[in-house]
Amino acid sequence: MIRNRPSLPALFVAGLMSVAGCASPTIDASAGPQATTARPVPVALDEEPEPFTVVVPGSNGASIEFLPLPPAKPGDATVWLARTELTWDCYGPWLFRFDVPEERRPQVDVASRPTKPYGAVDRGFGYEGHPVIGMTAPAATKYPVWLAEVAGGEYRLPTEAEWERACLAGGDPLAAGLQSVAWTFDDALDRTHPVASKAPNAWGFYDMLGNVGEWCTTAEGGFVLRGGSFNDFASEVAPGLRQFQTPAWNRTDPQQPKSTWWLSDGPFVGMRLVCVKPPPPAPADDTAPSPRTDEQTP
Repeated sequence: MIRNRPSLPALFVAGLMSVAGCASPTIDASAGPQATTARPVPVALDEEPEPFTVVVPGSNGASIEFLPLPPAKPGDATVWLARTELTWDCYGPWLFRFDVPEERRPQVDVASRPTKPYGAVDRGFGYEGHPVIGMTAPAATKYPVWLAEVAGGEYRLPTEAEWERACLAGGDPLAAGLQSVAWTFDDALDRTHPVASKAPNAWGFYDMLGNVGEWCTTAEGGFVLRGGSFNDFASEVAPGLRQFQTPAWNRTDPQQPKSTWWLSDGPFVGMRLVCVKPPPPAPADDTAPSPRTDEQTP
């Protein structure tokens, strides 16, 4: 259950009002994913898929670590799931256009990047290491498209089936106790916490339950929030919890129509990425000096 929350700080709402007159894409939140569905990459039978890390351009070194997700059945194509929920450190370059020279930022296409509200986008919860929050589901599909363009590879939101498989991790994710793996309303003090600050599950994934709910795509082509959040009571947070967007999630947004990028009353909404095609390996460093040989003159 999503608890009713008080109105957002005036600065955040004012920011939403400030972009009401800006040109922005019309995105139907009830429609299917906006990003092109990418096909998983087949892995040869004699190859063992490996974890890898993607450094986000414009982020001052922030990165996303991906772990191979064990397949549902032998022979299924490999996908990789982010070890943690997406953080502001990795989302900020897209939002604030840090990957673009400053003089060109005003010209960046508003159809492909969020309009940012005035005030703190993190709602005062914390930025570095904290999960990104408050994006609409269609907006969440835009980020992986950008990441593919600037970092290589192919990314998307997880399907419900992929998310459930990662959450269950081959067993009972609550065996060690919910409080050891999840931030819920019972102990989170009504705010997000840095990702990976509780124990991982058996497959190494953090915060599959609690902290923030995570957008997934449904079999019908829509969106659903999975995993529960700091806004849900511990008694409600479970692998089977499914939450669909309601008008209450952007109740205080004064725009008509409502913002296509932000949920004014959804600070419990977050995301995690799937990679279906890893980026190519970085080229070898040819600038390093070659080793000396006996034939070389001192």
